[in-house]
Amino acid sequence: MPILFDDGVIRVVQRKGSAKNGGPRGTIVTFADLTFRPDGEKFWGEKPAHGLGYDAIGIVSYGRDWFQSASLEKAAGIIREQLLPRSLVYGYSMGAYAALKYGRMLGSSRALAICPQYSINPLDVPGDNRFTKDFVPTLHHDMAIKRSDLTDFAIQFSDPYYIDDRINSEALSAIGGIEWVKTPFLNHYTIWLLTETDFLKHILDATLDSDAGRIRNLMRQRRGLTSHWFRHIGRTAMVRGRDELAVKLWMRAEAMGQHDSLKYHDLLSTVPTMLNRHFSRQSPDKALAAVARLRPLLETEVRGREIIGNALRVGGRGKDAEETFRTIVSVDPANSRTWLDLTSMLDRQGRFQDAIDVARKGGEASTENVDLPIVADWLNACLRIVEGRLEDGLADLVHLQPRLEESATAAETINHHFLHNNQRLTEGERPQAFAEGMAISLSVWLLSAYRLDLHDRLADAAEVAAAGFESRLEDIGLRMTSNWLNIRQGLINGNLDKAKANLIELDLACRDHAESLKAIHQYLIVNHKKDAIQERFRVTLAQSPKVATLWLAFARALDSQGRMADAALVAKAGSDAHPTDLELAIIAGWKLLQVGPLSSAAQCFRRALSDRPEGIRHLAAMREARLRVGLSKALCGAGDHAAGFQEAKAAIRLAPRDPLSWLWLGRCLVRATRPMSISLRRSI
Repeated sequence: MPILFDDGVIRVVQRKGSAKNGGPRGTIVTFADLTFRPDGEKFWGEKPAHGLGYDAIGIVSYGRDWFQSASLEKAAGIIREQLLPRSLVYGYSMGAYAALKYGRMLGSSRALAICPQYSINPLDVPGDNRFTKDFVPTLHHDMAIKRSDLTDFAIQFSDPYYIDDRINSEALSAIGGIEWVKTPFLNHYTIWLLTETDFLKHILDATLDSDAGRIRNLMRQRRGLTSHWFRHIGRTAMVRGRDELAVKLWMRAEAMGQHDSLKYHDLLSTVPTMLNRHFSRQSPDKALAAVARLRPLLETEVRGREIIGNALRVGGRGKDAEETFRTIVSVDPANSRTWLDLTSMLDRQGRFQDAIDVARKGGEASTENVDLPIVADWLNACLRIVEGRLEDGLADLVHLQPRLEESATAAETINHHFLHNNQRLTEGERPQAFAEGMAISLSVWLLSAYRLDLHDRLADAAEVAAAGFESRLEDIGLRMTSNWLNIRQGLINGNLDKAKANLIELDLACRDHAESLKAIHQYLIVNHKKDAIQERFRVTLAQSPKVATLWLAFARALDSQGRMADAALVAKAGSDAHPTDLELAIIAGWKLLQVGPLSSAAQCFRRALSDRPEGIRHLAAMREARLRVGLSKALCGAGDHAAGFQEAKAAIRLAPRDPLSWLWLGRCLVRATRPMSISLRRSI
């Protein structure tokens, strides 16, 4: 079984079929999936292909690169020489993409693709973010599959109700030349329907015969004949909140020979998602009712009991949740995850000393877990700050920082368990906490400042962030957090100068470090504070995630407090700092029109109309007309009636049916003491 090609990027392995009964039936070229890596002469799909009497050629990638075209071009000639007259390419997920993209290049005329991607370039598949982290522009510059890439006959299998796969399958269908066999409610697991060799033989034969109708009939008949179908339909039912139906389907799968361990695996992996669905829809009663029905199954596993405890916690039954967690650790004292769940629950209830005591006890019982003692000491330092012992708390943080740096997991443990709204059940299901996935150091000061703010201790949070930044001047996360907390303090306390000075610093930080703005927005999403300032910043940043939007959010926060003059000045300062930002110029113009000076309002309107900022070539006619009305008002108010009148006429030309533009033109004429004319429309 020789290795035909290996350049360190892909490996191509061949295995000849049986010579019995007239020789091999054809050649199957397989592309490995995302998880399969080169291992000697092994390749994806080797056993079924050989068992069915085909020559097999397996192509395996060394990484998550969706098979680099340069390497396949080098190997293509070698592979083509080995193909028999009847051949097909076959793959799943990443391998399915390669089968469609490179099948024709390799000389095959048939392709079978299970759950393929059309591309992983986010511009090609907006809405599917599963693999965007693997996208490398220099490697994937021409990644989307084209009609010219496809083999003479190509067929794809995927679930039309699984949104990520549907996005890709619809894009593939749009280019034409590919059949789509829909496998509903199987998510990304359609490959499980093809794991039995006898059934796969019929699918491969029909693919080689280019018979899409036969393939559809085979797949339709297959659904009720395999335990895999009942198993995966059960997973979908559970995720969608149909827990009783899911259990029935899993029992049917067991009756067909599926091992019962798979039922518990699926139960533990899908129940948290189902419960989160109910909680996110404000249906805690449904979640707790489902837990009651599933309790006999969940209680057979420690992880299941943890799910019960977390469901009770999120559902507002803290006493029952605490009892469940304490029962788990009494039976399994080394279960550090449950100790952490119990600690974070007590901390969120404001029972700070109880939380510290539980963390210390957990650290003593779970000796292999080094995070719990660090968590206990961190909570104790925060408690000292809350009690007014700021210097003692900061001193504790200084001593704690080296321990945090020595631990590979302590910072992320604190981040996940204590620094979010905690309305979800498992670490894997929780929303991102502050700074997750960004190049920001999770120091004890940053973690403490965020926690104190979560507990409505804004002044203490600002003190901690400032102290941390003084000792770690290179820490962009602390600098950004300190600025942000000072902005909020200044806005709440009416100290506009302090807020504005910190906004200028934050603006510069975000320009130099693009992830900073994302971190602020993530902070606001996770924090879920509903005061007017916090909410205004959150909404504005969500609508327009760019650096200039900090000024816009600042202006809107001031406006929400009724401080219109301050809002106008801030919007103007932001527009001066970011002269190419359209929204800032517009809001500054309208606010200054109300509070003055009018010359500054005219400057902002001209900036919005003439600079065509942010690559905008043309404004919508109605929007430009309204901006010209604003400019006209500013000019007239400043005494330049002639120029104001010309801008009013320009607004009418842009939007001749806009009543507000006509009304303003009439006022311009009155102010200029010019008589109204019946033939006004014609004169314009």
